Amino acid sequence: MKRIPWHVRARAPARPHRTWLATITMLTAMLAPSLTPASDRAATADGAVERVSRGPVSAELGLSDTSPALGATVVLTLRVTAEPDVELLMPEFGESLGRFAILDYAPQTTIRPDGSTVATQAYELLLQRSGPQHVPPLLIEFVDRRAGATPAPAGEDAYELLSAPLRFTVAASDSEREDLSGPMGPLEPRSLIEREPAAVGGLVLLGLALIATLGIAVWRWRRRPETPESAYARAVAALESLGARDSVADVDRFFVELSGLLRRYVEGRFGLHAPELTTEEFLLAAREATALTHEDRDFLGSFLQMADRVKFAGFTPDSADIGEALAAVRQFVERTGNAHLAQPVSGARAPEAGHA
Repeated sequence: MKRIPWHVRARAPARPHRTWLATITMLTAMLAPSLTPASDRAATADGAVERVSRGPVSAELGLSDTSPALGATVVLTLRVTAEPDVELLMPEFGESLGRFAILDYAPQTTIRPDGSTVATQAYELLLQRSGPQHVPPLLIEFVDRRAGATPAPAGEDAYELLSAPLRFTVAASDSEREDLSGPMGPLEPRSLIEREPAAVGGLVLLGLALIATLGIAVWRWRRRPETPESAYARAVAALESLGARDSVADVDRFFVELSGLLRRYVEGRFGLHAPELTTEEFLLAAREATALTHEDRDFLGSFLQMADRVKFAGFTPDSADIGEALAAVRQFVERTGNAHLAQPVSGARAPEAGHA
C-alpha cells in the first residue's frame, strides 16, 4: 500500500471538502450584502468580547477573564454565525495561539432549524507570562452560496474575515513582587566633581556620544539584509547537521529546530523580517512575498502547522514522518535557492509523489 505523505495527513482534518455543510435552496432571490468587515467591542461580567462581521458572517472572540493572575487558566471562545447557504471554514487548531500553552480544546458546529450555522472553538489557555498580552487575529473563511450572491472574490477561493485582536493584562504573582526598602540617604559629594564639574560633564557627554555611535553601528550591522546566497548556504549546512543526528530520540526538539531553520531561510531568502511572529502571522506575511508561488505557500502552511501540532497538541510522528519532513524541507530549499549556487544537498532524496 502506498504511504500517504506526512503533509497530506497533517492537512486532511483541517480542510474537509467544502461541501460538508448541507445547503438549503432559497425560495426567493436575495441581494448580495456588503462584504466590508465591521467590528465592535463589548464588556461582559467577567471578561470582554470582540465582535466583527462581514456580509452574512459574524464572529465573536471572547475571553473569560481580562485581568487574570500569572499561572491562571482562562477560556478563549470563538463563536461564528453564518446565514443559510453560506459555507463556513473555521481556523486551524491552535492558529495564532502559539504564544500560549493550550490545555484543552473543544470545537462544535450546530445547524439551526432555519439553516444558519453556529460554529464554536473553545480553548483553555495556561498563562505563563505576566504583563500586557493579546490574542492575534484569527482567520475565518467562508463561501457565499446563496442565490444571486458571488461565492468568493475574483481570483480567490473564499472570503476572509479576521477577528479583532483581543488584549488583556496578566497580573504578576506574589512571588514576583519584591519587597523594596525605602530610599537611601544622600551620597557624599565626590571631590573630583566638586573640583572640576565642567571636565566631568565633558567626559560624560563624550562617553555617551561614543556609546551612541557604537550602538548605531551595531544596530545597522545586525539589521543588514541577508543575501539570498548566504541564506541558501546556511540552510544547506543546517540541514546537513540536522540530518546526521538521531532525530527519533527527541522528536519535539527535531521539529522545533527544523521549523526554525525553515523560517530563517524564508526570512533571509525572500526578505521577510518576522522573527517573533506566530505561525499564522508568519504565513500572512509570506503572502506579501511575490517570489513565493502558491505551491510554496501551501507547503509552508502544511509544514509549520504540522510542526505546531507536534509542539502544542501532542502529535507524535514516526520515523518515516521525520524522514519525509526533512526531505520536503530539503526539496523546498533546493527549489527556491539561487540557480547558480544551488547544488544538490548531500543525502537529499526526492520526496514521494504528492509532496508539496
